[in-house]
Parts: sequence; C-alpha cells; structure tokens
Amino acid sequence: MAIDKQEKIEGERVVEQSSIDDFGFDAEYTESEYTTISGKEQRNLQGATSYNIGDIEIGNIVTGYPELVIFPNNDKDENGEFKRNYQSVRIRAIDHDEYVDLYANIPRRDENGFIEGLNKYSNFFRTGFDLCFSFMRWLDETNVVTSDGEEINRINKINIDNVCKKIDSMDYVKIKIVKGGNDGYNSFIIVDMKNL
Repeated sequence: MAIDKQEKIEGERVVEQSSIDDFGFDAEYTESEYTTISGKEQRNLQGATSYNIGDIEIGNIVTGYPELVIFPNNDKDENGEFKRNYQSVRIRAIDHDEYVDLYANIPRRDENGFIEGLNKYSNFFRTGFDLCFSFMRWLDETNVVTSDGEEINRINKINIDNVCKKIDSMDYVKIKIVKGGNDGYNSFIIVDMKNL
C-alpha cells in the first residue's frame, strides 16, 4: 500500500544504537566529469531524443558529432583489487536534437592507456575489438591485414586512450551498426571520420 503525501505517520521512531561500522558504509563526493577524453566540454542534451544500439537495425548508419568518455570502473573490493577487469567506452554521436549512445567493452587499461588481448571472437569484448579494428582500418587498411592477406582477428596491444582521443577530436563520425558476437548483442564499426 502506498502512502499518500497528505497522510502523516503517527508514533515515535525508535532507533537502536548502532555503530557506522556495522553497515560497512563508505562514501565520498566526486566531481562530475563534464568533459570528454580529449578535453572537449560535453554538450547539454537536455530535451534531445536519445537512442542506443538496440534501437538501430544492423546495417544502418549513424552520423554526427562525436563525444567519447571512458568510464573508469574503479570500484575496489575489501582487498583493494578492482571489482571489474573491464572498462567501457561510450561514443555519443550527436546530430542536432538527437543522439545515439554506443558502448564498447574493453579490458582494463594500464597506467599508460594500453589494453591487451582483444579477440574478435570474444562476445563480451567484441564491441571493443570492432571499435579498435575499424579505427585502425580507417587510418590505413593495411593495418588490419596480415602479410598473407588475412584480416586480423586479435589485437594484442593498443593504446585505447590515444584511439579515443583521436575519435573524440573529430567534428564528424560515421558509424555502421553490425552483427556482434554470438551473445545477441549488436556491435558497431567506424566507417569514416573527419574535421569540418
């Protein structure tokens, strides 16, 4: 039963004496980040229509002004170890009063911005692989082809910070929605980027 805002609850509130330690409470205030990875101020999109990858059919193209953020996932357990071994990159493509948020999972970055071991056949990291693969192909198609003419299917190491900063520094990005791994989630690839 919901309580109507007009009603008052009668009676006294009795609270047992407890120590804050009983609850394992740990909190802090952190500054919100309103800038992207390359330092651009994020646009105010209040009132804009938002979409995500599930709203767009495979084969469709998304274009717009890119904003990239890497979410740190810095929560640690009681032993001081990171709770998650991955991070997420959000690419936001903005076109006037609409935007699309696309997320790529990546292994946790080292202190220099490098990630290791992106495999095309990993369901969880497929979006991260497709992001890096398509970026390197955009730079030069020979980056993603072996000497035997086969496309690579594993990225051993890449500086994801520099990849994201480069994309974020552009004025325009063209992204294609593609089939992802076998887990049913779609992925995306960079088709083109430019400064206007």
